[in-house]
Amino acid sequence: MLATRGRRFSEIESALNVYYDIADEVRRMQAGKKTKMQEVLESTPAWNAQFAAQYNASLLSNFRESTKQVGRMFVNAVLSRDDKQVHEMAEAIKLLKNFAPHGDRIRMRLLELRHLSETKFLKDGTERKWTIRELARLVEWPQTKSEDGFSRLRRLCHELNFPLVPIKTRKPKKTA
Repeated sequence: MLATRGRRFSEIESALNVYYDIADEVRRMQAGKKTKMQEVLESTPAWNAQFAAQYNASLLSNFRESTKQVGRMFVNAVLSRDDKQVHEMAEAIKLLKNFAPHGDRIRMRLLELRHLSETKFLKDGTERKWTIRELARLVEWPQTKSEDGFSRLRRLCHELNFPLVPIKTRKPKKTA
């Protein structure tokens, strides 16, 4: 996550960041929109109604737990009259309110996708391999109809050890 932040987050910043990420996913789910996980996995055999229900239940459970953790941090700071920690929480909220990830947006999205595809939901023994075209669509690659076969994206995936479907090479036609 250092690639998206530009620096290492404090414990409070990390807890609030997790809370905001999960809260965004829950809002998407409750609004009937696709969650990030669904966008990534709905084209795989692993995504079905049972899996979706399991993921949604897990998401709600994680949201409740994250809410409790942030609440405990605040209440502990207030009870211990720790004005520095309350101030640090306020600064973390301020930072995350307008937080824009630093660095390479495409690289960050690839790392997110790799992390999502390696979660406990895909531990069925199969490794998800991505086609370069679906990956280009998911990371919003600027040239979605690339003439060169997405060579820059392919190099970036190789650098990040991202699982891609192997390139199909065409055999040259035999001339008689």
